[in-house]
Amino acid sequence: MSDFNFYKADKAYGELYFQFPKVLLYSEEYSKLSDSAKLAYVIFRDRLQYSIQNHWIDEENNVYFIFTNKELCELLNKSENTVTKIKKELEKAGLLLQQKMGFDPVKKKNFPNRLYLADLEVNATDIYQLQQREEILSNQGIAKNAAREEVVEKPLNQGTANFEGRENKSESRLNQGTVKNEVNLYQSISKDIKENKDIQKPDENTLIQQAFNPEKKDQEQEQQLIDDYIEKYALYEEYGEEIIHHFKAYSFNDFQTFTLYCEKVMYAKKSVEDESGIYISILSSSKYSPFIREELKRTFTRCVQQSRFGKTKNISSYLFISFKNVFEDFMRSQVSK
Repeated sequence: MSDFNFYKADKAYGELYFQFPKVLLYSEEYSKLSDSAKLAYVIFRDRLQYSIQNHWIDEENNVYFIFTNKELCELLNKSENTVTKIKKELEKAGLLLQQKMGFDPVKKKNFPNRLYLADLEVNATDIYQLQQREEILSNQGIAKNAAREEVVEKPLNQGTANFEGRENKSESRLNQGTVKNEVNLYQSISKDIKENKDIQKPDENTLIQQAFNPEKKDQEQEQQLIDDYIEKYALYEEYGEEIIHHFKAYSFNDFQTFTLYCEKVMYAKKSVEDESGIYISILSSSKYSPFIREELKRTFTRCVQQSRFGKTKNISSYLFISFKNVFEDFMRSQVSK
């Protein structure tokens, strides 16, 4: 017992931390807040954990907390005037709400204000930018071309051993012929994406917006290009007819926009596969395909509608992140089983 490495009280106290949400630094909406305001938000957020213990819940089931100006002055080493400005800054940003509780006749002074903290809003653009920053940091010291090749061009299955490893983690295949065809198809897609990287394309967001307001084009030629693309990559077999029909409908028979939609879902699927090391099958032979295909269709429809109503500016990134979330949620559900 004497050799047991006990956790001492002073050691445990020294390893207590405040959690600092990354969105406060990377989001366009919150990054302009002062450092003091960001720190105050983090401190207030930490105080919320005591709200449940103290039953600080109002009649509308909203959680509030109490944090006097005096406490915050001592913690931040700021004057009361500065602390008041910090609170007003958070109020202006929509992150803090103060409710006055009136006068205490016994103590002859005002009751402490009730403070309500707003949850941080995170959109797809924030997530995409954060992932981009983390990817840059994780690839420091690696040549840019090598980093891009790792993300986009790395073959899905390197050798039989790698594929068998992934196959053991995912559902078993009905036959090896199906597996071989899937791998060849995916490698063909990756190869074409690689070959088309250097082709000059319009801005993706502009391309999608233009598709919503189509100009006169050779509809027969565009439709033929789309049909050939679907057949070449067996998109009906891989992703199902419903979502591909949605891609066609919302591209308004514009071939470039249609291929953009397809590439976003392909990139998202491959990104999750690369990160997890597990191949995701959504072929009709997979028992999970109805669930994933339906989620992809609903996600795509929601993204496009939000773009058309002006609720998102970066539709291209929003599509990628939203598709990726579908695959990540599915992967997490399988790992937890």
